[in-house]
Amino acid sequence: FDVVRYHSLMVRLGQHSDLIATAHSADGVIQALRHKSLPKWGVQFHPESILSEHGHQILTNFRDLAHQHIGHTQISVATPKPTAPTNPPICGKHIVSKKLNQPFAGQDIFSALFAEQPNVFWLDSQLLDSDHCSRFSFMGCAQSDEILRYRIAQDTVAFEQGRALFDTMAQQLEQKVVGAEVLPFSFVGGLVGYLGYEMKALFGSQQCHQSALPDMLWMHIDRFIALDHHTNALYLVACADEEQIDAATQWLNEVETQLLAIKPTPPAKSPAIDSLNITLDSSRKDYLAAIDACKSAIVEGDSYEVCLTNQFSFEQSLDPLALYLALREGNAAPFGAYIQFNGSAIISTSPERFLQVTSQGRIQAKPIKGTIGRDSDADKDQALAKQLSQSEKDRSENLMIVDLMRNDLSRVSKPASVKVPNLMDIESFKTVHQMVSTIESQLDDDKSLIDLIKMAFPGGSISGAPKLRTMAIIDKLERSARGPYCGAIGYLGYNKVADLNIGIRTLSYDGKTVRFGAGGAITYLSDAKGEFDEIMLKADALIKPIWQHLSGGKPFKSMLDGSHLKISK
Repeated sequence: FDVVRYHSLMVRLGQHSDLIATAHSADGVIQALRHKSLPKWGVQFHPESILSEHGHQILTNFRDLAHQHIGHTQISVATPKPTAPTNPPICGKHIVSKKLNQPFAGQDIFSALFAEQPNVFWLDSQLLDSDHCSRFSFMGCAQSDEILRYRIAQDTVAFEQGRALFDTMAQQLEQKVVGAEVLPFSFVGGLVGYLGYEMKALFGSQQCHQSALPDMLWMHIDRFIALDHHTNALYLVACADEEQIDAATQWLNEVETQLLAIKPTPPAKSPAIDSLNITLDSSRKDYLAAIDACKSAIVEGDSYEVCLTNQFSFEQSLDPLALYLALREGNAAPFGAYIQFNGSAIISTSPERFLQVTSQGRIQAKPIKGTIGRDSDADKDQALAKQLSQSEKDRSENLMIVDLMRNDLSRVSKPASVKVPNLMDIESFKTVHQMVSTIESQLDDDKSLIDLIKMAFPGGSISGAPKLRTMAIIDKLERSARGPYCGAIGYLGYNKVADLNIGIRTLSYDGKTVRFGAGGAITYLSDAKGEFDEIMLKADALIKPIWQHLSGGKPFKSMLDGSHLKISK
């Protein structure tokens, strides 16, 4: 029968061994053992993997054999008694909303109403799929005293502050909002922002590199605009306490007046540069050496898959919103985002969902693992998609992350609720085909959104398996912080709803330096040269539209010289 093996060990039996091999794989590796006389059995493969057959039966066999040995004939399983939530919901907020049927372009609304504000967000979805997972966009602003910021520091006090901040967030998100059912979307207010990759240190991993931006930033949002890309409707939404309903209604009327006066956004002026010098953390030679180190760790049994990245940066004075508008035009994505705060900005054109939680507690994750470039010729493009779908190496990558995410979600989900409705589907974007799986489960009643984040962050698709050990390997091989790249961007909302992306195709700007990353999963089957080519392909998805914007549309030519990528006309 078919099983999945994540081999960190291979054994041979000595001539006088007390063990007997009871199963082998097709290539002769021992897969199962039993002791000749003692009640001991062992399997080397993973019976819990989504692609292992008879996993439940195997575990049942272990249980029954053990009970038979000690003379038990009946097996009883205790059913845990349900427990009440430790934090009862706090009620009192109401939805005040207005629906407008006039079609407005998202960039025109954002530019007219929010671009000049210091702290703004735009969770920018574009309708690219048949299941409408990118149907709604949300935008708004926050006052400085409505922002939660946190930076990892290597001391106990800072860690306690971080945990206290998460407790505050969990309490805020427990609020139940009355009237949410009148809206076609789940988000009715809460927290909008991001978790940087380095926040992993608060969830059991090591602290290593220091990010240039806050490791976590969340805006407390009670008023916002929502766009329905399926119906072209626009919603003005305010979440208000009883005594604030009149003020919220006045805000709706004022925003409607502003909307009726907006005009199309004029084309942004570019700096019209003639060259761009992008610095890589690791040269091609250094990155290939890091890949070899990953494969050595796999041989030693320390990891099955290492998601290694390279960081890119350049200095340039620019308008981050104008850059985002240029990127979204040429790189439409279902989970895009623009977050601006205190002169810094996060720009994301991510195609990957990290976690979504509906008001019914349904969790969905959609990890991406496996990438191949596209071709302008339709037949060749279709062949490339087929090549990706049949790639043993890419299927292995994807499977390991699916199994990892199933394990993460099971820790906060109702028993037996974790399912994989779509395994290793091929989804096509403008520049690449990618292999995408969907994992779903039901959030346990006594678990919060913060509990879910603690178990699942950072996403398996940008870390590796097993997660904690692999992230320690990554820390030794990568030379700087990932920051918002490989983190998560989106919302954590009232009524226990959430939608977060994986921060790939994501860059940050601190007013001086633009930073972004590109990476890929390293397995034992990885070809080092092919892996480097893949990260450059992924980086090009950002570099080309960045160059088009900054150069004013000049032709694109690139040359890699050591750790410097030189772009010129």
